[in-house]
Amino acid sequence: MRVPDTGGTPSLVMEPDPDKRESNFILPVFLPDDSHFLFYCGSNDPEVERIYIGNLDAEPKEQIHKKI
Repeated sequence: MRVPDTGGTPSLVMEPDPDKRESNFILPVFLPDDSHFLFYCGSNDPEVERIYIGNLDAEPKEQIHKKI
């Protein structure tokens, strides 16, 4: 979720896709550009469960997270 620095209603950044065997996203760590972040994707599939990079500037449906 994202909340504007001025406050307000949280909005979705991205959500796990059960069709891709993603179960949860946790532990975001922001990179120096304040737009990209690393996060852990939980899954029962060891090929999916790992650290990825995301982008706050992308809409949830357009979010392309890449494996690190």
